Amino acid sequence: MKNSELQLILYILKDNPIALKKLYCLMYLAQREYLSTYGKILFDDFFVLSDDFLKPYRLKHLLKDGSKHFKIINDTIHGLTEPDMDYIAIKEAEIADKYVYYCNEKSLEELRFEAKDFAVVKAINRCNQDPDLVRITDVDMAKAGGGQSDLIKHIVDKKLTMFALGDDD
Repeated sequence: MKNSELQLILYILKDNPIALKKLYCLMYLAQREYLSTYGKILFDDFFVLSDDFLKPYRLKHLLKDGSKHFKIINDTIHGLTEPDMDYIAIKEAEIADKYVYYCNEKSLEELRFEAKDFAVVKAINRCNQDPDLVRITDVDMAKAGGGQSDLIKHIVDKKLTMFALGDDD
C-alpha cells in the first residue's frame, strides 16, 4: 500500500470509525467515481469478490497482518494516527468527504445494492466460469460510473503501456 492511500484511509477514518464492510463499499464507490471522472485511481488497490461481496485486496491483507495505523474493534475500524494532508490532493479529499457523508447515511445493505453495478456483476459472471477471475477491473469500474468513451480509452491505453513496461501490478 502506498503512503498516499494509507493517508487517504486515515483521512476517511479521522473522527469517523466505520464498519469494515462499509469502508470497503465506501472505497469502491469513491474509486468508481474518481475513475469515471478523472481516469485515475483514488486508491492504489484493486477490488476482488469475496464471500461478503467485495474487498480492496491490499487493504484486506494489511488489516489482516495488523497495523500501527488501524485498530479493529467489533468489526469497526478506527484510525490510530492522524493523516498527513501533504499526501492527499484536494479532489481526493472532496471525493472522500462526499462518500464518508454518503456512507454514514446509508445502511450496509443499501451500499451493497448500489455497489452491485455493471463491473461487479461482470466480475461475478467471470468468477462463476473461472474462480481465479475475482478481480473487478478499473475499466469496468469506470464504465459503471458513467465514464465517457475517451476517458475509458485513456485508461485502457495507460494500462496497456504499463503492461508493456512491465509494471503490471
